[in-house]
Amino acid sequence: MLSEQEKVFYTMTNTKVSVILPSYNVAAYIRETLLSAAGQTLAGLEIICVDAGSSDGTREIIRDFAASSDACRHGIVIIDSDKKSYGHQINLGIGAAHGEYIAILETDDIAAPGMYESLYALGERTGADVVKSTYFDYFGEAGGQTDIGTFRACDGDGTGRDRYTIPGRASVSRLAAITAPAETFVIEECPELLLHHPSVWSALYRKDYLERCHIRMPELPGAGWADNPFMLESLLAAERITYTPKAWYYYRKDNPSSSTAMKDCSMPFLRIADMRAVLERYAAREGPRRISQEAAESIARTIDHRALRYAADALSSPAYDEERDSALIRQTLASVPESYLSDAHVTGAERTAFNHFMGKNISESPAHMLASIAYKVRYGLAYLKNTSGKG
Repeated sequence: MLSEQEKVFYTMTNTKVSVILPSYNVAAYIRETLLSAAGQTLAGLEIICVDAGSSDGTREIIRDFAASSDACRHGIVIIDSDKKSYGHQINLGIGAAHGEYIAILETDDIAAPGMYESLYALGERTGADVVKSTYFDYFGEAGGQTDIGTFRACDGDGTGRDRYTIPGRASVSRLAAITAPAETFVIEECPELLLHHPSVWSALYRKDYLERCHIRMPELPGAGWADNPFMLESLLAAERITYTPKAWYYYRKDNPSSSTAMKDCSMPFLRIADMRAVLERYAAREGPRRISQEAAESIARTIDHRALRYAADALSSPAYDEERDSALIRQTLASVPESYLSDAHVTGAERTAFNHFMGKNISESPAHMLASIAYKVRYGLAYLKNTSGKG
């Protein structure tokens, strides 16, 4: 075991990846998340825990873990956030980080042992600003066991523990259907990345890139869906993105307290407005990452699609209130061209939502039906190819 002074010196001089763990009342899950971070195979990992005033014992679990042998050789930093804001917590972590790269590990999720070692190697080989991977949709209460690999031992000799399993089941997310156009690319060459869950945690971000481009999370109350505009800006500003369909990250889908559920139907549409503002700013700016008009239009369509999907989700949400929520959703969808409803990505539920909020009666054309079927076939084949042997 390293002394505290040795850990500090090692962290400041040898850190490859700083992993930020933002926590708030996740006592049921936090230890498992910490074990997955501390057990990473990458030497030179810094763990930064940023707690937002948890009242359920989360802060105490983090403190005890940091003092235990389970913390291994990694430096663990604990920061107390003065705001209950996911974005503020992430930004505090970025400011404190010593690593070449930044990673986010949400504190009800799990990272497989080789995740950061593999993504770091990919980033170093390609020189990417953002290293993006896919992830597992994970259901911890579904029964069964999922083998996620061999964790590095805490004795420092590099040997592994027993194979590590977690309860529940997992499947590779739909993001895995994407095939990158090249080893490195800019986002307008692969806008399909913007159609999926923001998944800002299944990635590494080069820290000097975030600093140079002044990229930070919006500091909104609570979770605030801040990952949406951060995802867009971090990919828009990048001069080199690299992507792999390999999955290491286990994204928990059945935490009843998760911010994933649409509890406030206004929130996603406020973030759509933020995303459109980010795109306008990059389309108007000068410099190497000024987005062309053609590229801006292509990226705008992905934001329109996200707005349609959120509208469909809102319409089916128990939290939706027609009198309270419909005006904002209608205002958001007013920017979506009706012609976009013929795009193969658009689902029946999304068309129904558009018709409901915009007072239209646009039906699916035979041409769209055929295009949609062809898209689903291509998508399914790409998914099967990219996930063969991955779960």
